[in-house]
Amino acid sequence: MPKKGCLIVIFLSIIVNVVMLQWTIESYFGQEYKHVFVYSAISMVSVVITLASYFRWRMLEYKS
Repeated sequence: MPKKGCLIVIFLSIIVNVVMLQWTIESYFGQEYKHVFVYSAISMVSVVITLASYFRWRMLEYKS
């Protein structure tokens, strides 16, 4: 994956994290606790994808 592709994946997963945080807070205050777990799990997967993309981008950036 090229450097631009890594950056796009990083930014998209950060956007997903922001949306999941908002939905998690709304679900918590609305006392829909089963949704809180689902949204938190999606956010954790997005964090793993972001970190993997970041390390891949860093490797490509500093390799040259």
